[in-house]
Amino acid sequence: MKELEWRGGSQEAFQAFPKKVHEFLGPALRQVQNGRWPACAKPLKDVGAGVCELRQRHRRVAYRVLYVSRFEQRVYVLHCFMKDAAEGRRTRDREIQLVRRRYAELLAYLGLH
Repeated sequence: MKELEWRGGSQEAFQAFPKKVHEFLGPALRQVQNGRWPACAKPLKDVGAGVCELRQRHRRVAYRVLYVSRFEQRVYVLHCFMKDAAEGRRTRDREIQLVRRRYAELLAYLGLH
């Protein structure tokens, strides 16, 4: 099983999610750690190579966990956030830019960029 490494404020953001969301996304993260592909996962190729998101809706709010698991030892959680259903299907540009920045920082940290 790969270790989880939370980047930036992603762990604090995840902890702020409701218990029902934790009950769904926690096991999905464990599936990722075990090399499996959860049903709620979606690749985000335009954000970065290997970046994916876990998705869950609860009470008209969409919860997202963006991560990368393509590295051997760890799953890196880059960002966690929520968005109201009124915002539509598209993720805000500021969220995408934050993930791209954290991904670039991760690659530099790993000596791959």
